Amino acid sequence: MSSRNRNEETGVIQKIQKQTGCLLLIIGAAMLAFVLTDLLKTGPGGMGNAQNSIGEIAGDKIDYNEFMIKVDERRELYATNDPTNVPDDASLREEAWNILINEKIIKREHKELGLVVSPDEFSDVTVGSSPHPRIIQAFQNPDTKQFDKNRFIQFLESDIQDDEDLRKRWLVFFEEPIKEEIVGAKYDKYVKSGVYTTKLDAQASLDENNEISAQVVEVPYVSISDSTIKVTDKDLKRYISANPDKFKQDASRAIQFVVINVFPSSKDSATVKKWAEDYVERFKNAKNDSSFVSIHRSQTPFNPDYLGRGSFEPSIEDQLFAADSGTVLGPFYFQGFYNLYKISDIGSDSVPSVRARHVYIPIMGSGDADTLEAMTKANDIMRKIRSGQSTFEEEAKSNLDGTGTKGGDLGYVREEGMTRMDEGLRKEIFKRSKGSMFVYKAEDGVHVVEITSERTTKTLQVAILNRMITPGNETDREAERLAAEIQYQAEQGNNFVEAVESKGLSVREADKVVEGSMIIPGIQSPAAVVRWLFEDETKEGTVSDVIDLGDRYVVAQCTRIREKGVAELDAVREMATMEYVKEQKYKQISEQMEKALSTAKNPEDLAKALNTVVKPIPAQTFNATDVMSVGVEMELLGVLFGMPEGKMSRPVKGNVGVYVAQVNGVIPQKVGPEIDSERMMISDQMKGGIDNKVLDALKKAGEIKDNRYKFF
Repeated sequence: MSSRNRNEETGVIQKIQKQTGCLLLIIGAAMLAFVLTDLLKTGPGGMGNAQNSIGEIAGDKIDYNEFMIKVDERRELYATNDPTNVPDDASLREEAWNILINEKIIKREHKELGLVVSPDEFSDVTVGSSPHPRIIQAFQNPDTKQFDKNRFIQFLESDIQDDEDLRKRWLVFFEEPIKEEIVGAKYDKYVKSGVYTTKLDAQASLDENNEISAQVVEVPYVSISDSTIKVTDKDLKRYISANPDKFKQDASRAIQFVVINVFPSSKDSATVKKWAEDYVERFKNAKNDSSFVSIHRSQTPFNPDYLGRGSFEPSIEDQLFAADSGTVLGPFYFQGFYNLYKISDIGSDSVPSVRARHVYIPIMGSGDADTLEAMTKANDIMRKIRSGQSTFEEEAKSNLDGTGTKGGDLGYVREEGMTRMDEGLRKEIFKRSKGSMFVYKAEDGVHVVEITSERTTKTLQVAILNRMITPGNETDREAERLAAEIQYQAEQGNNFVEAVESKGLSVREADKVVEGSMIIPGIQSPAAVVRWLFEDETKEGTVSDVIDLGDRYVVAQCTRIREKGVAELDAVREMATMEYVKEQKYKQISEQMEKALSTAKNPEDLAKALNTVVKPIPAQTFNATDVMSVGVEMELLGVLFGMPEGKMSRPVKGNVGVYVAQVNGVIPQKVGPEIDSERMMISDQMKGGIDNKVLDALKKAGEIKDNRYKFF
């Protein structure tokens, strides 16, 4: 994308121009302030180095410069090891961040426990009897594909002693990871050795598989009209205060925004087309086509292969194969590119190809009559095409194999080689000459086939010089100017929506954008927008400067700020009202139930008194995701498996109603040897997932604060 000359057209400058005649003085002062601010914030030894912290790990602040040193180290190592396989910047930053976590949390934990790798241990997994798989893979004999121990010993004793870069790669990619793996395995073993499951735990687990039969009496909340519950702000605030856990929220922001995409204009397209036209003669006169397309940065690299029919864009393939060696064709436009094609050389394939098209008639059943019907239809179609009553294209429209939109074209078929075509059909095609038409029965259907070309063995080596149509400086500046106008109008007190819609654009919205969020629907790569949203200067109603996202511009307005903690009433009014109303209904219904329970001897009596019905539960397990005949009511499920048989429960507050339950009977599982196997199974399950749990616990204890999003 072209450079942005913001100082010429941004909303800020527009306002200054309207308000003062001393523009040069103001710009000079602003530039001086900018330089001083930047020096104080990020300069070496500057007063604002606290602003340079990109995060915190285990109490240690991570300085931006310290972090970037790690990133650069990783990049250099990858480049030294394999310059063609260096990860992108985002991957390198993630890797560097994880290395810092490893150093400041995990390695520190290992060190405090005294976990190390002894020289004998390391020797055993390198030059000893049990070399590490990483070493085995890296030091294979290229001929035998077996581990070459002598070559590895030479590497350790000679190669890395004479080459500092090689030694560094050995340390980073082999020695350090292998030692960390060994220490990690020891740590893992010690943690898992502390995992133990008692027989009581096993019995409790088995009991969860018990089945019970029960009865439930339900009075739904909808039996009381919402209009009968009086709700005031005072009531809701009191309810929120009494139930803070229900209304906790993370810090978040709501925004409305407009995206101005920078699309290529017709002028940009014409510019690239002219570029291609200007290069026709130069491309034709090039002595080395491979070097030419490389030097001129063609989007399509030179392919030295000789390609046959069916390998090129169908609309120009006939022109390519009709051209002589050295001919340049084009420019042709395809999918955002202008392309020039040069016939570098002409060759010949040992296997001929021929082009054909077909009409496909599926056989709709397995009987002989079904096959006969398809064959009769195929012959009738061939007769109609030959007589001119119909065309091949019209008949092929109904093809089910994707060729219907291409007039039934099968492309060029090779006489030999890999193909999805029925082998018998392929052989039949190569028995015929151009213009022949025939009917062929395959296993799954009948084909009417026409040969549409002569046989050919011709191949081409083609060089392609192309360039993508991208927005030019003028197009980019026009999009930026439009964004700046919207910013200026919104900052002048005009309604943001009106400012956007007056330009024929649409406003989008995003709610609950959290700090560090990587996704805002409608904005790709929104890190810059998120950074602005969480700056101290951004308040409700603040309009952003024009935010440059490379191939688009964004102007946003912060419409709501939610701080971390218990939400304010206005932010959760709907939810708070719903929960408060449910609470009031529960109180009324539970009072009715308690009164009825004082005289009811069984669930039937209770249901009759409450004018409802008894819901039977023939077989319920604790591990179920819902309660039979009732629904997802976890509170009720817990009550059912925590109460004695034959006794009715107190009123239970549920999601959709209030319940009273009675357990009629329990069907226990067998007790005996199963307890030991259950105990072992539980232990194995706990050990199997403990690695990630321990890592998560260490990270949580380390209180990691990741603010990288503010910088990248």
